Amino acid sequence: MRSHGMTGSLKRQLLFPVLMVSACLLSCDEEDRTVKLTCNHAIGGTIPIHLTTPEPEAANAFQSSAHNLSPGTILRLTPGGSPVLPGSIRMIYILKLPVGSYAPDQVQHLSGTIAGRYFAVEADPDVEEFVADLGSMMTKNTYVTAWGANRRALRDPIGVVNADRQAVEIIKEEQQTSRFLLVSGVWSDVHIWYTFDDTGAFLAANTVKRGPFYLHAQYNCSSLAVTGSDAGSIQQPEDLISYVPVKYDRTSGMVILDKQTLDIENYVFTDIVNP
Repeated sequence: MRSHGMTGSLKRQLLFPVLMVSACLLSCDEEDRTVKLTCNHAIGGTIPIHLTTPEPEAANAFQSSAHNLSPGTILRLTPGGSPVLPGSIRMIYILKLPVGSYAPDQVQHLSGTIAGRYFAVEADPDVEEFVADLGSMMTKNTYVTAWGANRRALRDPIGVVNADRQAVEIIKEEQQTSRFLLVSGVWSDVHIWYTFDDTGAFLAANTVKRGPFYLHAQYNCSSLAVTGSDAGSIQQPEDLISYVPVKYDRTSGMVILDKQTLDIENYVFTDIVNP
């Protein structure tokens, strides 16, 4: 039976997952449960993130295993052999960068959203019927925040590619069967948070009500082991990679921005040895 006289504000506080107050204070028929949300990517895969801050030119980024990528690395993307097979990402060239190619290093706070179709959901058997659409729901409503990110980036990514004629020729010769990304910046030692907030169907941070259950999301979006009370929401330090899709333009004889849609989550790294 519900308690009488409880304000809406107090009820929201009781639901906040950090407090983990027993749901029997609200109703003895309602229960708190943990639902595990795993970024559904293959070993060597990427977690694409669309950054809304700090600046538009760094909007395309991905989180991946530690591949020791650096600004100026060219990545070749080759489609998989069938719709069910992921394509491959391979590091093929590192630009010869002239003096002054880097912008001043910065410490930045980042925010954005997941830019792919990701979350696999793991729940207790009696909860499964209530979480069938939770994975897609979380993809649309999960927010990514990173604090204390040390960024090293190129001043003019397209310009430095065209200044390296060997890089231009590689892209020119291979773009019939492949696509190319230029690593334009790297944020290192990034602590990443994955959360959804208290809007719409959500009752509080990382909490949603389904049937008789208050479901508390626990994220696992790291390639590294995460333990302790923060496991699943705060990730161990990793790198975020910003990139620029590029292609060869036969009219101008130059490398230019490739504006064709690219689903980078459909590719995995197959070679992590620098060229």
